Amino acid sequence: MLAESAIRPAHLGWRVGQALTDDLIVSAFAVILGYAFGLLSGDGRAINLRESLNSPADSIRRLLVILPKAGMVYAIYWAIKLAYQIGFLTFFAGQTPGCWLFGVRVSMKDGQPVNWRAALGRTVAGGVIGQLPVVGHVLRFLDYLVALFNRRRMAVRDMAAGTMLIHANKWWLPSEGSTHG
Repeated sequence: MLAESAIRPAHLGWRVGQALTDDLIVSAFAVILGYAFGLLSGDGRAINLRESLNSPADSIRRLLVILPKAGMVYAIYWAIKLAYQIGFLTFFAGQTPGCWLFGVRVSMKDGQPVNWRAALGRTVAGGVIGQLPVVGHVLRFLDYLVALFNRRRMAVRDMAAGTMLIHANKWWLPSEGSTHG
């Protein structure tokens, strides 16, 4: 267990950068698998507003073909996100690739390593907030805003899971006492 003074909560900029990096990685894997399963292939035509007004029945037919595929890609995205977050946070000392890149890690509030239940709770709490259509962006912003106004800089997802994002060694900065600078 780390002493309270040794736990340095991560700043908002590191939190946002880490989250965007991890979301980009997960999204890329979801798109690749979507193509691999043939869910993202099609005739390549976008739905044109003028065409949809002239032929609403054809537009509805095309949407009925697209929606189940979009739902499957979304399910693939969530499966990857859950495996990615739980796997990395549990087995790699609380660091996803985005955490590692930005020099932060997720730990329990007392400094202990994250267990799989806390990783699941944090992922679901943060994911549900961020994935709601339209409102999700506002809620995700508020989730980050909450982190600005508490001493431990805990977002809502951290409060729900009993975790916090803290500074870790940054691989790109020489440590004190290092012979590299």
